[in-house]
Amino acid sequence: MQSPFDIHRRQLLRAGLGLAALPLLRATGAAAAPTGAEGLLVSGFYTGKGTTRRDWLVWSDPTGAHGGRVELPLRSHGLCRHPGKPDHVVCFARRPGDRLWEIDLKHGALTAEVSSDEGHHFFGHGVFGHGGTRLYTTENRYRDSTGLVRVRDARDYRVLDEMPSGGIGPHDIRLLSDGRTLVVANGGIETHPDLRRRKLNLATMDPSLAYLDSTTGRLLEQHRLPHHQLSIRHLGVGADDEVVAIQQFEGDRDTRLPLVMIHRLGEEPRLPTADADNLWRMNHYTASAAVDSASGTALVTCPKGDLITLWSLSEARLIASYDLRQPYGATLASDGAYLITGATGQIHRLLPGGTPEHLHTARGVWDNHLLWLDPAQDASTPAAHRG
Repeated sequence: MQSPFDIHRRQLLRAGLGLAALPLLRATGAAAAPTGAEGLLVSGFYTGKGTTRRDWLVWSDPTGAHGGRVELPLRSHGLCRHPGKPDHVVCFARRPGDRLWEIDLKHGALTAEVSSDEGHHFFGHGVFGHGGTRLYTTENRYRDSTGLVRVRDARDYRVLDEMPSGGIGPHDIRLLSDGRTLVVANGGIETHPDLRRRKLNLATMDPSLAYLDSTTGRLLEQHRLPHHQLSIRHLGVGADDEVVAIQQFEGDRDTRLPLVMIHRLGEEPRLPTADADNLWRMNHYTASAAVDSASGTALVTCPKGDLITLWSLSEARLIASYDLRQPYGATLASDGAYLITGATGQIHRLLPGGTPEHLHTARGVWDNHLLWLDPAQDASTPAAHRG
């Protein structure tokens, strides 16, 4: 008897994947612009609404001139490149999700689909480590709301071990340059897959930024924010291991708090300053962060405020903001430019000190996260260093 995955995979292959699906990416309203960087953007993507909605993993060059796509049964979220298979990426269903997928970009094929174990769900993110032989996934054991980092074999994704994440609701996870230290964004929000995306403990939230030893599971450091309803959701990590943790505020709608924290292991957290107008416009919500150690900046997208923000890491302050309709994904390209995608299908490029440049518009909606694949980059380099 054929498994549902085998049937689904064959249906996808018959549908005509990869470059054959390129009309989705064809530019509209803008000529293809040179970017100065060779590589691919990879992101979750969807088209249509309601019963006509279709979910995809899409990859293309920033101008949309070439690329491909694979249809997925659910909306995807976080992504990471497979160190042992440079043409493959792993993506995760949006939380609270029960699936991860491995996709071969070279051949436009879904090569693995893995369900979460009974009593657990994924939180939409993972990272490879241990020389590329292990995948670390953030998960919830929902009978007691225990946040876990589960250790999976990178070949078949079976669970080998697990460690406490240091809190409830671990979301994003990255690997520092030592190849051993994990940094985890514990969002502090209790969820259950039967209740979809309902937040169950807003009054007692306890978010934190935690550092774990990936070999022993030991909690190395843990840091909390000044308000217990500042839920740490996503991370950006620079080449020098400076961490930018961005938040979503679940408290009073008339309160405005900083939604960015800067931290380096062994130091005290810093909360960068921003003017009242931009704090108001961030509208309690950040989506994605990317860090450029060379320029000493971090870019944070704020889709509910139609805003992208640029922060100085050394001065811990907002240095620029730009109007951009519903920006979501952000990553750093190999030429030092930030690339930004969003709900309008547009792709923009921003060099620190410049203004956003529109490169291309795809016919659909990009997800929160964006992965940059540089063909010259060693796939074993921690994915955290590319946005």
